[in-house]
Amino acid sequence: MQKKDFKNTMLCIKCGKTILLKGHRKYCKECSKIVIKEKNRNWKLNNPKRVKELKRIDYLRHKNYVNRKNKEWYYKKKNELGFTPYKLIQEQKRFGGNRIKALERDNYSCQICGSTEKILVHHIDRTGRGSLNHNNNLDNLITLCRRCHIKEHKKD
Repeated sequence: MQKKDFKNTMLCIKCGKTILLKGHRKYCKECSKIVIKEKNRNWKLNNPKRVKELKRIDYLRHKNYVNRKNKEWYYKKKNELGFTPYKLIQEQKRFGGNRIKALERDNYSCQICGSTEKILVHHIDRTGRGSLNHNNNLDNLITLCRRCHIKEHKKD
């Protein structure tokens, strides 16, 4: 049987258990957890402004982290697709995925004047952005330049 060395031991202040002397310990493991929680709770009650400031700092750190991750995702998708993810969402919503098909069909040029600058896809029967029921059939979509698109809308 081993002999216990009582020179390196001490009693826990809170519960009275025998603990080894390491540094300036006063409590056993279980009691030290309880004491630390109590100290933290008391500190939070006594320093409400500092607690609010620390919560704000944590919020901003998290917000910056999320924004950085979103930007990474955004640029990754932009590089994969060749255009922004917002355009992808916009295309699905407004053209049912037929926007690129219409552009390819019309050779990326205006069907009225033949221009290849500032190209848009137009709903012939005007069931585009403002209407509830979009007619996104490929037959209903036409490629126009910005100038011809404005003229088309001013006709009626």
